[in-house]
Amino acid sequence: MADAAYHDFGTLLRTFRTTANLTQEDLARRSGLSVHAISMLERGVRRAPRSSTIDFLAGALTLQPAQRAMLIEAARPRTVPASAGGVPQAGIPPDPVAHFVGREAELAALHGLLAQGGRVAVHGLGGVGKTQLVVRYLHQRRADYPDGTFWVRADRHSNLVGDLAGLCHRLGLSAGELPDQQRQVDAVLDWLRGHRRWLLVFDNVEPGTEELVRLPPGLPGHVVVTSQTPMWPVRLAVGVLPRDVAGRFLLERTGQTDAAAADAVAQTLGCLPLALAQAAAYVVRSGRDLAGYAELLRSRLVELIAEGGPDDYPVPVATTLRLSYERMAREHPAAAMLLRLCAFLAPDDIPIGLLREATGDVPRQLREALLDDLGFDRAVTALRRYSLIERRADELRVHRLTQAVVRSSLRARRRAAYLASAVGVLLAGFPEGSVEQPVQWPRCARLLPHVLAVEQLAADGTVALDRLLDRAGRYLRVRGQFGQARPLLERALRIRQRELGADHPQTAASLNSLGLVLGMEGELTAARTYLERALEIRERLATDDLAIAESLNNLASLFREQGDAAGALPLYERALAVRERAGGADNMRVANTLNNLANLLRDRGDLAAARPLAQRALAICERIEGPDHPYTAYTLSNLGWLLHEEGDSAAARPLLERALAIRNRLLGADHPQTARAGQRLAMVVLDEDGPAAARELLESALATFEHTLAPDHPWTLEGRRAVQRLAGRRTARKPSR
Repeated sequence: MADAAYHDFGTLLRTFRTTANLTQEDLARRSGLSVHAISMLERGVRRAPRSSTIDFLAGALTLQPAQRAMLIEAARPRTVPASAGGVPQAGIPPDPVAHFVGREAELAALHGLLAQGGRVAVHGLGGVGKTQLVVRYLHQRRADYPDGTFWVRADRHSNLVGDLAGLCHRLGLSAGELPDQQRQVDAVLDWLRGHRRWLLVFDNVEPGTEELVRLPPGLPGHVVVTSQTPMWPVRLAVGVLPRDVAGRFLLERTGQTDAAAADAVAQTLGCLPLALAQAAAYVVRSGRDLAGYAELLRSRLVELIAEGGPDDYPVPVATTLRLSYERMAREHPAAAMLLRLCAFLAPDDIPIGLLREATGDVPRQLREALLDDLGFDRAVTALRRYSLIERRADELRVHRLTQAVVRSSLRARRRAAYLASAVGVLLAGFPEGSVEQPVQWPRCARLLPHVLAVEQLAADGTVALDRLLDRAGRYLRVRGQFGQARPLLERALRIRQRELGADHPQTAASLNSLGLVLGMEGELTAARTYLERALEIRERLATDDLAIAESLNNLASLFREQGDAAGALPLYERALAVRERAGGADNMRVANTLNNLANLLRDRGDLAAARPLAQRALAICERIEGPDHPYTAYTLSNLGWLLHEEGDSAAARPLLERALAIRNRLLGADHPQTARAGQRLAMVVLDEDGPAAARELLESALATFEHTLAPDHPWTLEGRRAVQRLAGRRTARKPSR
C-alpha cells in the first residue's frame, strides 16, 4: 500500500474497510461508532478524528502496527508551505455546538481563574462537556485575545507536537519552512513569549500524559488544558448539568414540549451532556417522542448509550466511558475492583467507612487495598485520574452511566460475585436488631438508597439478599414508610419460602413483619392471615418462646383493631406471661404488652384496670430507653389519652404535648404516629380551648394520614370525620385508640 502521505484519512479508511470485506454497517457494529460517523470520515467531512476514534477503528479493522501508524499519520493535520499558497488549518479552534445551555457559572469561573493565574486545567468525566465549555469560552472571549486563540490536540504526543509546529504557518513564522518539527515548536514558543494577549488550549490530555504539556516558564498569555485528570494547581471541575438545564437542553434540541419526559430522560442519564446530546440525536433520527425514549431507557439503557453519538461527537458515550474504564483497569487492578463494587451501589454517597469495615465480603486484592490507608488512597487516585469517581470527605460518587457501563462489561459469573459482595457489604453495615433505635436511623437512612439499588439488580438467589431486605423493610416500617417497606418484605418472604421452606423460623419472621405493615396500611384481613400463619409456625416449632410471644402480641393487636376484644385479651395475657418469665418484670417487651393490654382495657371501658398498666409501662420505658424515645412517646400518648377519658384533661394535656414533641423531633411531622399524637392532643385542646385552637392540629393530622395511609384507613377516615365535624362546629368524636 502506498505511503499514508499520499492519502487523506477518509480514503485510507475506506481502503482498509473494503480490503477487510466490511460494510460501513459492519464497521460501525465492531467499532461502536455510528454508520453516519464512519460515512462522514470516509467522505472527508471530518478530517481530524480523535485518537480514541482512531483506536476504535484500528481495533475493529484488526490493523497491523504499520497500518495503524499509517492511519494515525493520515489523521494528522497537514502543514502547507507558504509558497504553495495553501491556508494552514493547524491550531484553529473548533466551532461551538449549536445547542449549548447552562454553564454560566463555569464560564465565569474559568474567566476569573485565568485572570488570576493565567493557567487553568478544566477536568471532569468523559462526556461531561469540558471541550465544549472551553470552545464556548474561547468564542465568547475572542476579543480579549487580539494576538490569537490557538487549539492544540493533546491526546497523543504526535498530535500535540504536530499541531504546535503547524502554528508556524498561522503565525507567519519562517521556521514553517524547516523540516525539523522541534525547531518549529521552539519558534512558536518564542513567539508566545513575545506576545501577551493570546489563549492556547491543549485539548483532551490523556491520563498519564500530563508531562506532555509541561510548558516552559515565562509565557505571558493564557493556557487552558482539558483532561479527565485533575492536573495543575489551578483547576476547574466540570460536573453534570443541573436537571432543569438538562431537561431544557433536550426540549430545545428535539423541538418537543413534554417537560416531564425530558426530566425523566435527564435523570436516567445522570444529566451527562454527551449522553443527553446522544439521546436527543436518537430521538430526532428515530422520530420517537421523549416519553417513549424515557420508557425505552428503563430496559435498554446500555444499548441506547452505545448507539451512535451526535454529529459533533460521533463516539457514543458508552464507548467513551468504557475506554476510560479499561485503561484504568490495566493500570490499577485494585482500583478497577473498587469501581466494580461501587457499580452495584447507588451512585451518590457511597460511605467509605462502610467499604472499609466490610472487607470480608470483597475480593482479596481489593480487601488488601481497603485495609491499608495508602493502598486505598492509591486506588481512589487511579480512579480520579480518569474522573471515574469523586471523593468528598467520607463518601464516594460514581456517575450512574459509568456504573451501567462497568456492570455491562462483566461476565455473568463475575457480575454475580460483585453483586453478592455489595449485598454482603451492606448487610455488614445495616443494623440488625436495633432498627427501632433512633440512634441507628441516620445510618439506616444513608444505606437505604444502596439497598434499593442492589434490590433492583440482584436475582432472588443472591446470598443474604433476604436478610438485607428484611432489615431495610423493618426500618422503613418503623419510620412510617409502609409503601416502601412492603415490596421489600414481600420479596424477602418469597425468597425465604423458596430457599428455606414454608415452615422455617425466618419465614415466620417475614410473615410477621409483612403482617404488621399490612395492618398499618389498613388491610386487616390480609394482615391477620400473615400473623396467624407466623404464630402457627412458631408454636409448632416451639424453639423460641419470645418469638411466640411476639406473634401473640401482634395478633392480639390486630384482633383489637378489628374490634375483637374478647379474642385479643387471652393472647395479650399469654404474651405478657411469656415475656415476664423470659426476661423479668421490667423489660421493653413487657412494656410493649402492658401498653397494648392497657389500651384494650380502656376500649372495654375498664379505665381503673387500664391505668396502672399504662403507668407501669411508662415507668419501664423511661427507665430503660429514657425520656426521649419513640416508645416512650407511645406510652405517654396512651396514658395521656386514658387520663383524658377519665376526665382529667389537666393531667392528660402535658403528657400528650410531650408525646407530640418527641414524635415530631424523632419521627418527623409527616409520620402517621406523629399525626396520631397531634390528633389526640387536638381533642383535649378542643375540650379546653374550643374549635379554633384545635383546628390546625386536626387539619395537619388529616393531611399526614392522607399522604401516608390509604384513603380508607381507619385513621384517615376518623381524621376526616373530625375535621368535618369541627368545620360544622360540632363536637368531634374522640379517637378510639
